Amino acid sequence: MAGIIFGFLAGCSSTPTVTVPPAASPTPVSPAPSASEQPVAITSEPAGASVLVNNRLVGKTPLELRVKVSASGFCADYVTVKVRFVAEDAGHASRTVESELTPREKAPAKINFTPAGAQWRLK
Repeated sequence: MAGIIFGFLAGCSSTPTVTVPPAASPTPVSPAPSASEQPVAITSEPAGASVLVNNRLVGKTPLELRVKVSASGFCADYVTVKVRFVAEDAGHASRTVESELTPREKAPAKINFTPAGAQWRLK
């Protein structure tokens, strides 16, 4: 059975091709468990704190991260989330609060940061 070839790329003179393979073999194959992603809501009190993931600035709270998780819901990688609260005046100090996700822990649904620390909420 011949495959069907589709191709489309706007604005280019050469068109890449994609080959659709014939129907799958009748022998069932169990896929190996793979890491998927789970959303983690990052919030702070007060809102608007800078968020760093693995030391890279990704935005300000509130925001949603996508964390790789195993089939059983554990974190697939080590992920460090830091939230930086910037003091609004000289009478207060700026603070950075950190939370680390490890493969030994279930991925939280939400992490809420305050200048005093971080609190996780699982599903």
